[in-house]
Amino acid sequence: MKSSIPILCTAAVLPFLTITVRAQDNPAPAAAAVDAPEQMEMQKWIATTDAQWQATFNREVTDVHAAELKKLAAQYGALIEAGINKASGAGDLDGAVALRKEQKRFAETNIFPEQDEEGDAASVKQIRAVTRAQLAKLKAENAARTRALHAKYDQVLAQAQTQLTQRKRLDDALLVKAKRDEVKSAWLAGIPEAPAVAVAEQRKPKPAARPNPPVVKAEPDERNFFKNPNFENETDGWELDTFGKDATMTVDKKETHNGKPSLRIDNIHGGLTFVRQHVEAKPNTHYQMSGFIMTKSVEPMKKGSREGACLLVGFSGEVRVWPGTSKAAAGKSVPIQKTKQWTRVVVDFTTGPKTRLPVGAALGYYNDDVKGTAWFSELSLVEVGSNAKK
Repeated sequence: MKSSIPILCTAAVLPFLTITVRAQDNPAPAAAAVDAPEQMEMQKWIATTDAQWQATFNREVTDVHAAELKKLAAQYGALIEAGINKASGAGDLDGAVALRKEQKRFAETNIFPEQDEEGDAASVKQIRAVTRAQLAKLKAENAARTRALHAKYDQVLAQAQTQLTQRKRLDDALLVKAKRDEVKSAWLAGIPEAPAVAVAEQRKPKPAARPNPPVVKAEPDERNFFKNPNFENETDGWELDTFGKDATMTVDKKETHNGKPSLRIDNIHGGLTFVRQHVEAKPNTHYQMSGFIMTKSVEPMKKGSREGACLLVGFSGEVRVWPGTSKAAAGKSVPIQKTKQWTRVVVDFTTGPKTRLPVGAALGYYNDDVKGTAWFSELSLVEVGSNAKK
């Protein structure tokens, strides 16, 4: 599956370069006559390209990090509330009062202190330590996303800069170089560089006393990568991503499959609702996602559309779908429409270089809204093996 990131190929980057070459073969006065229009075209290309990448940055970096921080703030508040209940139940007045004070401070400021003060209570320090570790992980993930997206955007600009320089369009090349510097300064401000990979000192190999043992191929990881796949802990671990109005997700303990609760998605007026988790996977590895879906009055909004309820790998997952398991370019199971009883669905896919996958249950599809109700149960995401089909 191709990413939604607007990576432009060489031909699409500068489609007017052939015009430039012909103009530069003309005498100097004719070449000067087209310099201004060409530079205006270059400025327009830079503005259009930058707008696409800035939108992608907001969607895949800024918005994702903001949602993660909001979730972490809610978790911090829940930890404080649980700590107050525990201290109160144990008769620990000092501990309960200290936590209540921290609860009030955080509600008023929404600021998480980077360091503890000398007089802070031990109960408060303990909760902060847990949250600081989670915050550090979120910051590291955000930095990695930022660096990866910047590298792709900078590659597009660097390619254009090289082409323009080779054709002696130096002023246009300087415009592109200025944009590269501007984007680097804006995107990577405060972002630490990627940790260097340690390289072991090379030593002369010693003569082998005996043949090397055979290489044993690693066995696939057989665990279910989904957290809370049976919704026994309500929607813990799942997040709602909706592109329509009045969409809801709930855990339904009446509509069960094999005695396990189900996730219910309602699209009242139509839309795409994606209940997902971000799973850390391995690159270039075959995975299988499966589960059971039941539907009621599921209908696409577009006439002739085949979309419905399915299991989905989001666009930013950059996966390749195995033939015969899905009818979509993106990683998704065959959609279920209308009113149907529990049906097992499966989608096999192979990861690309990106290993953080948005995966889960969906009602609808990108730019293809669906209305109705769907239930999902016994969701599973397992590794099948590496070096999968190409």
